[in-house]
Amino acid sequence: MNIKSRRSYVVWLLSRPSWMSLFFALSLYLPSYSQEAFLGISLGGANYQGDLQDKILTLDGMTPGIGFNILYAPNNRFSLSAELFRGVLSGSDAKPGSRNQSRNLQFVTQLIDASIAGRLNFYNNRDFIFIPYATAGATLFYVDPYTYDTDRHRVYLYPMSTEGQGLPGYSHVPSHHTLNGAILFGGGVEMRITKKIRMDIEVGWRKTFTDYIDDVSGDYPVFRDLLSARGPDAVQYSYRGDEVSGGSLLYPSGTARGNAARDDWYHMVSIRLRYSFRSWDLDNVNRKYLMRNTGWPYNLKRVKKGNGLKPCD
Repeated sequence: MNIKSRRSYVVWLLSRPSWMSLFFALSLYLPSYSQEAFLGISLGGANYQGDLQDKILTLDGMTPGIGFNILYAPNNRFSLSAELFRGVLSGSDAKPGSRNQSRNLQFVTQLIDASIAGRLNFYNNRDFIFIPYATAGATLFYVDPYTYDTDRHRVYLYPMSTEGQGLPGYSHVPSHHTLNGAILFGGGVEMRITKKIRMDIEVGWRKTFTDYIDDVSGDYPVFRDLLSARGPDAVQYSYRGDEVSGGSLLYPSGTARGNAARDDWYHMVSIRLRYSFRSWDLDNVNRKYLMRNTGWPYNLKRVKKGNGLKPCD
């Protein structure tokens, strides 16, 4: 459409008694974008940072995980994604180099991470093969930490109230929940393999709002309180320093068990493979199709030739 015919069409639209006239008049001057939708699979791992592991980023102890994602890109620079990832988080005082080997605590938990994030490409992804990007969003995640007894049987820790959670006189101790929220941020590099296939390598951090991913946060409760409320098993899994050589046999009532001033984090390293299953070119949107029920008497073929709501190749 040339400038003269475009202006004539704008004047005609603005003469119609409808707010939609303004919308479609302005749409003629907006830049056209390609939109794409992707389905993908991710392989990677997760690791945690807290009272049993204080490294911001490490592959030590990271176990494999798998995820599935969908991504919608309204233009070549910005996109929105949703992902469901399943992995494992773990930590142990028994690892070499641990500063708390005498504490002798450990945990393992299944991790289910459901996230929604926005992504900003630093370059136009049609002009480059490798595109660095930044990402940020929100996560809802599930954890339920457990440990092992001396016979390697699983023992779930939350019901044990290892720091007095839910006991009379311990209302100051935060309760723990299996479902929690987090803020996610990170970055990565996207690679165009073909026109339809993309691969991402991404590192992302989750800043959580709980200090109980590892079931370690504050102080040991008073021995008698925990014993009377939860029994001898709770006492055993609250304090395990007596199981190591040279460890004290006395339960350390009221002393520090963890660092309550800092919430737990976890990070994920992922490789994603995505396939573009649908794409559109907004410059080809058929306005006659959008306005088919309005009864507007104009011939769209004279306004713009070759319009049509068609998937891009």
